[in-house]
Amino acid sequence: MFVQIINQVSGRRARMAARTLGKVLHLACFHDWQPERLASAPPSASWNTEVIMPYVSPYLSGSVSQADAASLAAGLKRVLASEGSGLPSELYLAVLGLLAIAEAGPFTLELEEKKSAESTGAHR
Repeated sequence: MFVQIINQVSGRRARMAARTLGKVLHLACFHDWQPERLASAPPSASWNTEVIMPYVSPYLSGSVSQADAASLAAGLKRVLASEGSGLPSELYLAVLGLLAIAEAGPFTLELEEKKSAESTGAHR
């Protein structure tokens, strides 16, 4: 499952695996990002994707406000400053990509729907 992240102002966009996005958002929470759309923060004692995904699922689609984007960008900068060199390359690149989008202001997230074999013509 993938998420399209689009900043209409800058034109920047990214396509990110939902699990990767969840981990990046979780890291930002560790670095003082206070998400507007989460009822409670993901548990800090777990890095297990299955545990954190329900907490970050409101950020797999919809719009992110200017204030929330700015706060997220600040949190992502702190992630890079404190532990960027130790992140796996996939997460490091995802942090950089999301940071570039969030720094430009409000953005939207669109969850990609899985295409069925029938609609892609894969079976016959």
